[in-house]
Amino acid sequence: MPRRLKSTPIYQPKKGTPTVRTELGDLYLPLEGLIDVEAEKARLKKKLEKAEAELAKVQQKLNNPAFTQKVPPNVLAEHQKRLAECRPSRSTSWRRSAALQG
Repeated sequence: MPRRLKSTPIYQPKKGTPTVRTELGDLYLPLEGLIDVEAEKARLKKKLEKAEAELAKVQQKLNNPAFTQKVPPNVLAEHQKRLAECRPSRSTSWRRSAALQG
């Protein structure tokens, strides 16, 4: 049976409860009993580290004139695409991780 939404004007969320501020007020997503918060933190940390490593690797190649001047245009475009994809992934992982930290 799905949980029913409750409106509680004086609700004080536990530390680490994901929160979204809207025009209607703050929305909280209590995670107790829904996910293993520590496992999710570890998963997000690993994902963030992977995204940061990929971002550093791609940036290093694109900042190297020897690489950018010698590779075919399609390879250069692929690296630029990877760079554009890494940034949002890193940002999303960071925000989700920060939300769980409280």
